[in-house]
Order: sequence, then structure tokens, then C-alpha cells
Amino acid sequence: MQAGLVWSMLNSTELPPKLDGHTLRYSDPGDILEMLAGAVGPPTGVCVLEDTVVGAASWAQVPLSRQYDAVTNRAAAFVAGAMNYLRVIGPDAVSVLDLLTPKDMTKLKVGHGTFVLFTTPAGTIDNEAVVLRTAEDEFLLSCGGPTKSPSWLPEALEVHSRARVEQAGVACFNIKGPLRLAAMSRLVHPDDATKILDLGIFGACPARTPEGRPVWVLRTTIGVEMWGDGDALRQSWVRILDMPDLVTPCGWDLLDIFRVECEDMIFGVYPIELHGGTTLWEAGYSWMAGSPKPRNYIGRAALQETRLARRLWLAGLASPDSSVDVPYLGEEVFTSDGEFAGYVTTGAFSPKHQRPLAFAHLKPWCQPGQSLVVADDEWTVAKLPFAPPATAAAEVSASGLDDATASQRRTA
Repeated sequence: MQAGLVWSMLNSTELPPKLDGHTLRYSDPGDILEMLAGAVGPPTGVCVLEDTVVGAASWAQVPLSRQYDAVTNRAAAFVAGAMNYLRVIGPDAVSVLDLLTPKDMTKLKVGHGTFVLFTTPAGTIDNEAVVLRTAEDEFLLSCGGPTKSPSWLPEALEVHSRARVEQAGVACFNIKGPLRLAAMSRLVHPDDATKILDLGIFGACPARTPEGRPVWVLRTTIGVEMWGDGDALRQSWVRILDMPDLVTPCGWDLLDIFRVECEDMIFGVYPIELHGGTTLWEAGYSWMAGSPKPRNYIGRAALQETRLARRLWLAGLASPDSSVDVPYLGEEVFTSDGEFAGYVTTGAFSPKHQRPLAFAHLKPWCQPGQSLVVADDEWTVAKLPFAPPATAAAEVSASGLDDATASQRRTA
């Protein structure tokens, strides 16, 4: 894992002392986390990236089995308030963003969004963001990672001076699951509902809440997001709590399960699978630099040089059966002869596969189908995303899935 970068999970009793001592930052636009704690019980744990609280592990009164049912059969809502939301505006706005990433940002149309990885001069991954183009000369960014914005943004602004960056004054949340568009359409003004239902992948549209507050709604590959100010998001979450048969509040424990089971894409996150020690080629995002654009960008030469010099690759690990413990972040992976082969980044019990699955950074010589060892248990290397199970998995009992939650805590 990247040196000095700490991703951890605190239990609910550890959080108040750390907040009282001002050792952690806590961002909650609209007081949504506080409202949810009052409605569905306190968080069972808190996710922390370095000194920032980024989300709840789960909710005391929302069993993990119910969350899994929501993301599988209905709609599951996730808070995303701790991201850093920026507005890049001006005639050079697109040129500023284009200089920071291998992705061709000039191709992003107004009313559309995209997922972007920014790069370093060394060709590694600097940060991630969802970028929404709201006008010809205006973009909204939802940035993750510890730096909270692209590290080389100041340099890009010096090169392209007819642009400025400001805090966007918005936050967002997202909904996943097969009924996600239907759920989001009920959170906007009735006159805007049809626009939500008609969104294509990475299409976006301006909308209003029923109270008339302006928001943007963006459909991604695996979810649908609402971007707006704290009041608009709070009003939306009040409505979410009033629709328990359609949409359920969910946390990071469920997100880990969703990520390892996701068949639509490699669902890595910064800074766990993606960070400053990995390149696009190593993290499974080579498609972002697959068609070289004609203009230069930060890290271009270095990234091309590392195309064949891969030090690791982001792989899957599948356990033989349900009796194996879920591995934790940083747990080492070995060959049967004891040779170091890599380390685990994310692990979760998969109801779909009826066994634990994991993501791992493995040495380049590790091959799909190869047997490796984690904590004395044998695991099999697989390409990502995981292929669907050969036969439909048996229905998971509520107690079985809920009992697995304690094994899914990350540690640095």
C-alpha cells in the first residue's frame, strides 16, 4: 500500500474521542449521517481515510442481509458527502482538465459525465474523480483520495490561465441496484421524473427537488447520482427513509460485497486498489490510455514507458468454499513454497458465489488458475471482474450474511 496512506475502520466507540480531540475531520453536508443515525441506528463502524471520516460501515438497525437484498433486487443508497467538490470554469476549463489525465476530456459533451483517473509525472495514479460537464466552459468534479483534488492542478492553471477553480458548494449521494432510476425519479419534481428515467449511461440532466431546489442527476455505469447543496440532499434522504420498500440506506460493508461481485467493471477505489504506487496498466484501467490523444498530459511519457514494465497487476482471489475467513487489507499472499506473491486490497463474503472473494495486488508472474496461500488457506487467482458462478448460488440466510460482517473490517 502507498507509504503513509492510512485507510482504516473505527468502531462506533472510538469515533467520538477522536473527533473531540480534533484528530479527525468530519464532513456531513445536510447533516445526513447524523439524520440517518437517528433514524436507522448509529453506524456500526466508521471508515477513515487518513484524517477524514468518509462513511459508515453499516447501520445498527439495517441488517447487511437487507442491504444486500436492496442492491440486488431494489435500490441501495450510499452517502458520498466526504468527497471534495470542485467547479472548474472559464474558456480554458477543458484544457486544464485535459492536461491532468490520459483521458481525452475534449470529447466530454455538455450534459454528460465520466470517470477520470489523474496521473503523476511518474505515470502513476494521482487521484480519481467523477467529472460532470454542466456547460461549455464549466465542469463539476467529485474528487476522492487524500489530496482531495488533482495534485498538479495549480500547474495546469498556470499553463491555461483563462480558467479558475472554486469550491462547488455541492455534495452528492448515489443509488445502486436494478430499481435505482425509479428510486431517483421519485426524489425529483414530478415534471423532471421522465428525464431521469430516460438517462443513458453517463448522461446527466439538471432537475429540481419537489421543493424546487436545483440539482444535477448523473447516471453512471453502475449507479445514479444526485448532486446538489446540503439542503437538497437532506430533503432527498428524508424521502428515501419514507420509501423503505424501494430504497435502503447502505454502507461500506455492503459496498465491498457489491464491488467484488460487480460484473460490469473492475470496481477498484482510491486509495485501496488505485494509488500513487500503481499505474493504469497495473490497476486494470489501461482502457483509459488505450487510444493516445494528440495532446500532452502530465505523466504521458512515463506512462508509455511503463506499459510493459508492470510490477504488479490487480487480480481476483477466490476461496475454495465458505469456511475460509475473509482476508483484510494488507494481508500478505504467498506461493505454496512461501514466496511472497502480493497482498490483499479488498475482501468480502459473496452471497452470489457463496464464498469469500478478494482483490489483490499480485506479482506479474502470478497467473489465473494458480493456487496461492493467504493465512494458511488456499486461494485461486482469477481475472477481474469475477465471472458469474457456473450455477446459481443458494439463497443466503440473513444470519449467515449478517454474521460475516465482522470479518469484513479493513485494517492498514
